[in-house]
Amino acid sequence: MNVKLSPLQSRERHVIEEGTEVLGGVLQTRVGVVVDFDENPDIYYGVLSDIDDRLAKRSDVSTSVILKTVEAVVGKKINHYPRGYQHILSNEAESQSIRRLEPTHEMGLSKFVHLEVGICHQHTLLSATMLRLLQERGDIGGTVSVESPRGNKWYADRHTNVAFSEGGENFTVNVAGGVTSDVRTLAFIW
Repeated sequence: MNVKLSPLQSRERHVIEEGTEVLGGVLQTRVGVVVDFDENPDIYYGVLSDIDDRLAKRSDVSTSVILKTVEAVVGKKINHYPRGYQHILSNEAESQSIRRLEPTHEMGLSKFVHLEVGICHQHTLLSATMLRLLQERGDIGGTVSVESPRGNKWYADRHTNVAFSEGGENFTVNVAGGVTSDVRTLAFIW
């Protein structure tokens, strides 16, 4: 992908926690990962286009199919590669002439998408962002939230996933476990 990323705008951002808006927010992990949709919309619309292409091939576009499609596309866009993630953080720290990035330092999610590397934090944020964009477009309803399945302890290395609720059914979109529901088992052949 030959894309020039715009730098993050220097502005106040809300912290992404369970139940808060994802778009424009920052998830404070080892580094503050900013959902920089305003600064770099083309990266996000490119992922959304891939989701649309997959959904166009389906005749049964239900909520569960949309969730599974988002999970599959995001899984291909951001390879789960912890060593590559550490390398990106090291390069960013070096570019800022600091020894190590902290949660107060901010990096755009678009950089991880562009480099196609991340861990659960980036998968979660990109999945939640795609679901929010699909909601804004009117393709799905429901509620989207970033959560930490290990309780309400928000710390830098916590695992994260997306919680999606619609019509009394609760889904989890998780890089490690795919899409699950509290009501039924979801299985798709791609």
